[in-house]
Amino acid sequence: MHDGQAGLFSAALTAFILDSKQNLKPNPSDQMVYYLKQNVDLLSQISQQIAFVVPQFAIPAPPPAPFPTFSPSASDIRVNVFWFMALAFSLSAALLAILVQQWVRDYMHVFQRYSDPLKSARVRQYLYEGSEGWYMPVVAEAVPGLLHVSLFLFFLGLGDFVLNINTTVGINTAVPIGITGVLYIFTTFAPVLYPQSPYQNSFSGLVWYVVQKSKLFGRRFKDRDGKSRIVNTNLAQGQIQLAMEETEDRKGRDVEAIRWLTDNLTEDGEMESFAMAIPGSFNGRWSFEVWTKLSKITGDEDNTHRNELVTAPLADMPIYVGLPVAARRSIRFGGIPDPFGAIVRLIRTHTTTCSRTNTTALVPARNSPNTHPSSPTPIHVVRELSKRIGHLFETCKNRGAFASDELWRKRTRACVMATASLVCYADAELGWFGDVFMTLGDIGDFEKTRESSLTGRDQSFVIRWTCLSMMTIRSMLRGNEALKKDASSAIASYAAFRQGNGDGAEYEVAEENARAVDECLVNAWWLVLSRFYHRLEPRPEFQKILKHLPYEMIRNPDKDIFDVEDDLRPVGTKIYILQERIHQDCYRLTQNLPGIQYDDFESEHDPKTLFDSLSDTFRSPFIFPHQIFRMFGWHYKNYFSYGAHLLEAKGKDVEWMLSWQDNLNSLLQRQLWRLQDLRDGGGLGFTVEHFLLAFKQLLSTSPSQDSHSALYITTFRVITSDWRDYRHSLGTQKILLDAVASEQGIVHRFDYPTYITDELLVLLGNVFEGQTGPHIENAMQQLSRPGERIVMQEFRTKALCTISRSP
Repeated sequence: MHDGQAGLFSAALTAFILDSKQNLKPNPSDQMVYYLKQNVDLLSQISQQIAFVVPQFAIPAPPPAPFPTFSPSASDIRVNVFWFMALAFSLSAALLAILVQQWVRDYMHVFQRYSDPLKSARVRQYLYEGSEGWYMPVVAEAVPGLLHVSLFLFFLGLGDFVLNINTTVGINTAVPIGITGVLYIFTTFAPVLYPQSPYQNSFSGLVWYVVQKSKLFGRRFKDRDGKSRIVNTNLAQGQIQLAMEETEDRKGRDVEAIRWLTDNLTEDGEMESFAMAIPGSFNGRWSFEVWTKLSKITGDEDNTHRNELVTAPLADMPIYVGLPVAARRSIRFGGIPDPFGAIVRLIRTHTTTCSRTNTTALVPARNSPNTHPSSPTPIHVVRELSKRIGHLFETCKNRGAFASDELWRKRTRACVMATASLVCYADAELGWFGDVFMTLGDIGDFEKTRESSLTGRDQSFVIRWTCLSMMTIRSMLRGNEALKKDASSAIASYAAFRQGNGDGAEYEVAEENARAVDECLVNAWWLVLSRFYHRLEPRPEFQKILKHLPYEMIRNPDKDIFDVEDDLRPVGTKIYILQERIHQDCYRLTQNLPGIQYDDFESEHDPKTLFDSLSDTFRSPFIFPHQIFRMFGWHYKNYFSYGAHLLEAKGKDVEWMLSWQDNLNSLLQRQLWRLQDLRDGGGLGFTVEHFLLAFKQLLSTSPSQDSHSALYITTFRVITSDWRDYRHSLGTQKILLDAVASEQGIVHRFDYPTYITDELLVLLGNVFEGQTGPHIENAMQQLSRPGERIVMQEFRTKALCTISRSP
């Protein structure tokens, strides 16, 4: 094109533009027609000018045949297949998600559709079996699987499409797609190879099912019986089975789990559920080792380690101290390969090349104002858990705050069983739980634990309540000055009986008077038997009764023996005051202990129950002697109307009647020893007697004597832990010796398990080491005599060896 023509063309375009700007019309349709007409005129003028300059040429005619057929490339076909399949899968997933939501909504409406709970439960079970039979959970799991397939189909089509346009762009697009695919494959097989792995997807369960169905590669686990079993084909159930398997790794996990629960459970309802689960966690030696390990963790191990790292010289400090916590290897995943190991090693290598100045910058200064401790103040885990349960105990003091007594009972039971378990198994101290004594007394009154023990009902709870109460009673008796004062007053009442204050020491006079009262009781018993003898048919064996009777007492028995009831009433009054002091200071725990019956000073016992009341003189810790004399006097005076008939009805022989003298021997002296133990021995012997009596009752109704052995052993060790402070108390020594050496002692009245008798022998060895005295020599003589039963003879031999070690 020439310059003139180009100029003309340029001028024409300029004129067109200017004209367009100057002739704007308000009507858009008129403007468009105007501009089109201008364009046509200009193009016609340009065409005429060019025709005069450029030679004309012929325009080729169109080809005679039609256009060639369109043939798409293989890449185009693949791209369209991938994308349209991705579209179909994504739309199918959306439709299936809507349907599943509708199915679930219809399933849940069953509970709102019917007011009758039984009808709702019946319909729910019907629909539930249908959903399980038609694999509804599998269908629901297929929704995210379809979306995953759709995404990767789109990725495949995108990579294919971009690679055919430009190789560089295609490679840069395919690399992240490939990495994503590799990670997805890893998450598919990770839970199959490492069940503890948190990475899984919708197809992991299918792969797990196929692997577990194959007998060659299927995983196995050991149940609680130690039998090897195949892991469940369901991935979630299989992970639960492997997580519950008792292995060494699980010990560490359980410790961390309990620490996590202690730190994160804040609501009382959550803590109540946790407390209810604590007793069940002590189900054997394995779990006992877990709690033992937990009790030794103070919570400051990580802090100590970190402080050592900060204060250590830089030459000795690990390189990775400045790395984030997430980059360090976790203890909880010790059995799983570290997927970030290569990255951490790369960082360590790079850090090693850094200068000392840069390394120092990674370590925070100890006293830097801008740094914060990496963990809270060190806390003993078991102590913190005990405090939390103690707070839960505090909420039980106000029963009115609960909607019903059953809710209060549920929480108190959880607190009692958890507290007893932690004290007996996890080395927790009773003081960590706070003031729970009053609540324990209320629980005993509400639950009627003594009555429950007689029927064998709620054995697990009654045993734990009893063990916890024994520890509480021991702590309340120890160092109780008011109790010591009342015990001293009761001893003084013994000393003032019959002989006034006397010339000797108060306790010696009291013991002499107690011995005299015991002789009166025995004589009164023989007088009653003599009356029975005259009523019954005379037999030669009844002559044994008359041989023991002093004839001067028979001539005037009412004045010499039975009238001492009024003289003994002041003694009973002092003992009753002491008994009420114990009940009050121990928050009525003593009144609800199994196997122990406290008598009431003012109650009028039926005197006809002579033999029943003397069946076990150890059942009541405190004896009111005036009541026994009253009962004997009634039988002596009314032998014709009741006494002989009672013997005939019970079918008792002479030997049985003569054996009751043993039950009366040292009855008042034994009570005097208890008073002296409460005054000088902190109630150690008194508590041991209570423990043996309660333990006897619990074992007599328990199906297994060894199922709660750890509870009994720990309780005994706790209540006798301060034996060093009271080993020189004569009252304590005499009570322990009487329980072990006497034929009428507590130990000889029941076959106690070996684990308890062994603990009792250990206590005897500790208390009597280096001790001397006539009471010890008397006990050794009693133990030297042959026993009636072989089992008791073995124990007597062991006890004699233990006590005889004292010089």
